[in-house]
This record gives sequence, structure tokens and C-alpha cells, in this order.
Amino acid sequence: MTTIVVTGRGAAAWMAAAWFAHRGGGVTVVEDGPAAMTALATRSSFTDFNRAMGIEVVGTPRLGTLYSGWRRDYFHPLGSYGEDWDGVGFHHYWLRLQAGDPGRFSLETQAAKAGRFGEGLTHGHHVDVVQWIASVRCRFPDIEIAGHAQGDLHIDAREPEVTTWTEGPDAALYTTITKQPDGWSWRAPMGDYTLCGQTTARPTFTPWQGKTVTLPRLEPFGDLGLHLIQTAIERLGEVMPGPIRPSIVDRYNADMAETWNALSDFIGLRTGDISDRLKSRLDMFALAGHIPVPHHEIFTEADWFAHLSGLGYIPRAWHPIAGLASETDLRLRLARLRTRIDEQVAAL
Repeated sequence: MTTIVVTGRGAAAWMAAAWFAHRGGGVTVVEDGPAAMTALATRSSFTDFNRAMGIEVVGTPRLGTLYSGWRRDYFHPLGSYGEDWDGVGFHHYWLRLQAGDPGRFSLETQAAKAGRFGEGLTHGHHVDVVQWIASVRCRFPDIEIAGHAQGDLHIDAREPEVTTWTEGPDAALYTTITKQPDGWSWRAPMGDYTLCGQTTARPTFTPWQGKTVTLPRLEPFGDLGLHLIQTAIERLGEVMPGPIRPSIVDRYNADMAETWNALSDFIGLRTGDISDRLKSRLDMFALAGHIPVPHHEIFTEADWFAHLSGLGYIPRAWHPIAGLASETDLRLRLARLRTRIDEQVAAL
């Protein structure tokens, strides 16, 4: 049996430990590194990740993220925008009419603004990490905890340090991230209190070398970092537990490098760090509203559109098929869509 040692105190360490314990490996957690975050902002994929292991995720519902302090405040919903028509993404029709705030065509955005929630909404949670780790340990009692351990594979899941504090209750159904001179701060409603924090951590990615895999390090609270860590664990789980072979290491490193590049570009939209890859993507969007989403990416077309539109990137043209319908017909479609969303929100 392959033995796996995971180093870290927080959610990343226990996500890795749970995943490999579920797959039959012998797992030891060495609790080392900065103190663990006490809360997480998750996507629905985190719920799916846990459900696959028989762990229930409990927390306050989360419909997206409000970004404040950039060109203008904007909301990134966890759901989609509108409907695709004739095989063309909704944002092309929105672009053609310049139809105001795109959030008017997002059910999750409107529900978040109204403070309404229902199980039919695409959502994640604000999760109490201490309670979640307790659930993991209850589900996998054979995971050992030690001050030092040796294994066939070492997973370094230590998280960057972050400053946190608590404030009074907030009923918001979303996370708030605010731009700061160096980094960003965030607020997460946890029910009877609000967890706040600030980080200047810079993302780092270290390839798998020898017997050690270092999980990607992003700021430890936000859903982007959590989503990336989950992806790394799942891809590592495709080849482990088992013998460590060069071909396995190369495959993991290649897959994660592509994923890391996509995430770096996604963050680069907000930080202004425009790589050649991101410039190419922005050029394609500017020319005809095209949002390329390669198969390895962890972000959807809707994720990209939320940030592109929120940061003021407006294309000069749109998909030709979006130009075939009459303007009158298209405006009627959008009006009906807005009405349906309003009715759905009112019914929550």
C-alpha cells in the first residue's frame, strides 16, 4: 500500500488527506505551517468533491462574489448568464444590444441582490473549516496525525499566512472582495458573525519533484485558490496511490502548468498583469466577443464574461449568428428573460 504524508494545518491538507484516504491509501497528516484559515468560500464543485467521499458540506449559502474597488463594482455569479440561442453564447446577444447590466440576466446575481435563496440556484457555501475538518476526521478515522512521518509520497499543503478578524453578522449571500494597494481584503458572512481578512500573498506553483508534490498556493480563503487546490488533488488522484514514475510526474506537471497558466491569466485581469496568453485572449474577445475555453480550464465562459464585462472590456463585434435575428425580436426575448428571472427570484 502507498503511504502518503500530508503537511499542513488547513483545508488544503485535509482535502488531500480525505481524498487519498477515500482511495485506499495510508495517510498521515503532519500539522505544520501557518495557522489554518477558519473559513472557506466554496463553489458547488467543493460540495461535489465532498459528496464523492460521503462528506456533507454545511455552511451559509453563497451565490457569488462582489468585487469592489476596481473600475466599478461588479458581481461574479456562480451560475450562468441568460440562455444560449442557436448554439451561440448569450453574451453575444447582450453585446449586440448593449443591454445594460449583464447581471440582470443572471438568476444568481438577482437572487443575491434580493437576499433570497433556494436549492435550485447554483451555489457554494461559506464553510466553517474547523467543523468541516471534524467531519473529515469522523468520516476517515484511520487518518493519522503526527509531528513527523515518512511516506512514499509527501504532499506539501501548507498555506500562506493571512490576517483575519471578525465583525458582526451580515445576511449577504455572497463574498465581498475589495481591492487594496497591495493585495485584497474580503468579507464572508458566516451566520452569527462575519469573517474578514486581508492578504498580500502572491500565487506560487511548484512542479512535482521526486517524492514531493507542493499544492499550488493562492490566498487561502477565496474560491479560486480552493478550486485550484481541488483540481490539483483530483489530478494527483488520477495517478496515485501507486508507484511514482517519471511519466506520471510529467503528465501531472504538464496538466497543472496549463491550469496554472489559465488561473494566472484569470487573476491577471484584475491585477493588470497581462501575459502574452492573456493578451491573445483579450484580442479575440475584443474582435468578436469570442471567449476561448480550452478543455483543461477550470473556469467557464460565464466566469470569464463576468470579469471581462465587469472590468469594462467591451468587444467591437459579436458572433455573426447573433446578428441574424431582428432587433425587435431580440429585445423581446431579453425582456421575457428578465421577467422570468424576476418571477423566479420572487418565488424563492
